[in-house]
Amino acid sequence: MFKLTMERVQSFQTNIDIKELSRTFQDALQVLAHLELEFLWIDSLCIVQDDPDDWNRECLLMSSVYGYSDITIAAASSTDGSQGCFYERKMPVEQLLHVNIVASYGCKRYTITHPPNPELVQIDWLPPSALNNRSPLFSRGWVLQERILTPRLLTFNSSYLYWQCASWSGPEWKRPGIDESQGRHELRNLAIGKDYNWHEVVRVYSRTQLTFPSDRLVAISGVAKRIQKVFPDQYLAGMWRKDLERLLCWSVVTPQQGTPLVYQAPSWSWVSLLPGTRANLPQDPRGFGRLLVQIVNIEMTLTGPDPMGAVTRGVLRVRCETLLCGMAVSGMILSGNRDNFLANFGSVLSSVRLRLDSQPNMADPFPFYLLPVLQAPGNKGGRLYIRGLVLKPTNKCKGEYERIGQFRKDDSPGENRPKIFKKTRSVDFAKLSFTKLDRELLFESSEGEKGPHFITIV
Repeated sequence: MFKLTMERVQSFQTNIDIKELSRTFQDALQVLAHLELEFLWIDSLCIVQDDPDDWNRECLLMSSVYGYSDITIAAASSTDGSQGCFYERKMPVEQLLHVNIVASYGCKRYTITHPPNPELVQIDWLPPSALNNRSPLFSRGWVLQERILTPRLLTFNSSYLYWQCASWSGPEWKRPGIDESQGRHELRNLAIGKDYNWHEVVRVYSRTQLTFPSDRLVAISGVAKRIQKVFPDQYLAGMWRKDLERLLCWSVVTPQQGTPLVYQAPSWSWVSLLPGTRANLPQDPRGFGRLLVQIVNIEMTLTGPDPMGAVTRGVLRVRCETLLCGMAVSGMILSGNRDNFLANFGSVLSSVRLRLDSQPNMADPFPFYLLPVLQAPGNKGGRLYIRGLVLKPTNKCKGEYERIGQFRKDDSPGENRPKIFKKTRSVDFAKLSFTKLDRELLFESSEGEKGPHFITIV
């Protein structure tokens, strides 16, 4: 790959041989000429690739580079630089409607088009924006902030051109001002002060891949800076201080296979997951009931000067009402659901639903601890919902834990309920008392047998 190195800095300042560039970069120069623009930023040609100091400096400026550009060019269907921006393509026909015909042997799906195209029979048609999102380029983690921050994005894929800006999005056969914008739910530009949903950033970014997992925070730092300018708040390794207690209850769609080989973030942040493991933050976190915990202190250790960049440690000191003990046993199925396990609620065993961050090895039983974080009454009389974290001790410091998952308890009035659940639509964890020995084993510190208690999560 032709790139800027320390050895080539002087020669690059004099001349860059276009013939040495990849096909994608050469095609980008043609686009630049057609748009009558003068300058082109290419990361691998503008950042010294074998100089960590230059890389660290330039990473701090990515939000400005893309945020104040005129346009960003995306070769979405290319898996490498040899495939370019311009593809041998077949223009898609306009879809009119889908017809599903159900027969005794199953269901067949037909697409009616104009002009008629028999090749599309039983093809599942995707809208242009969805097709873009599934392209090879947009599966890369670094690309997300480039998509979000740029004022305008021109995407070349294997079928058509696609335009995105703050006011309109659509494929090349649509007309701005006449046809409706195609991207109602697409990522929106932040540079002009548009409201933005960090939940959507996490949902999309968490499923992308990175060559170096240690870049996970750095590759999204530009978006975090832009959001912080619009909505001032303290940024904490992919999370925000406002409503942090509630946001701790993020969950994975599918448990990750294995664990990261290098440190990415504290376990209480979704950034600690392997790249490609999709995570979801709680929707409308402030609308979910009463908090059962309070974060009383936060300690973050940064790798460098960038508060949005990589970290080496993050510690939350948490004031809590209780910790509940549980046990997972191989082959255990409760209530017909493989996610249900037993936890001890005041000397009464009750089932809880776990969603672990990593696929567990169930060869042997393993203990876990539940930290209730939120509780709220349901919409049916007497029903109760509890959300919280699944923790395991680090065995390094007293009362220190790391997150291994998220749990929920959906309690119905009819089941065998512990006393702390009865005759109320809330849980009184103060009725759970801990002996002095229990407090010594479970908590960093405690203010009596009924609490409050304090733990740390790393």
